[in-house]
Amino acid sequence: MYKHILIATDGSELAGKAVAAGFDLARRLEAQVTVVTVTEPWTALVTGDAAFGFPIDDYEKSANESATLILSGISKLARKAGINCCLIKPFPAEQLLECIREALAMRRHRQPIPRS
Repeated sequence: MYKHILIATDGSELAGKAVAAGFDLARRLEAQVTVVTVTEPWTALVTGDAAFGFPIDDYEKSANESATLILSGISKLARKAGINCCLIKPFPAEQLLECIREALAMRRHRQPIPRS
């Protein structure tokens, strides 16, 4: 069956229900979980009546703080539930690809995927 479950969250109440359901499924299947929170790419300018500049450093700092808050709560839930969980934030493309590469390499060498 499933050995690894990917759960996306935005920190909302509805996403929290999805995380809980994903953890429940992972526990039953003894699967590893990767939880990701994704942030929209930075935009230098918002157009229209609310036009303003938004420095990239401020945006990335804010996105990282938000992701850290969301994922720290999920990390606590995972530990409490005994779920092995990998957390990815908030600009996940490279981190997600690295997780996939590691999982594929371990599968090729018939090594168990580590549970962190």
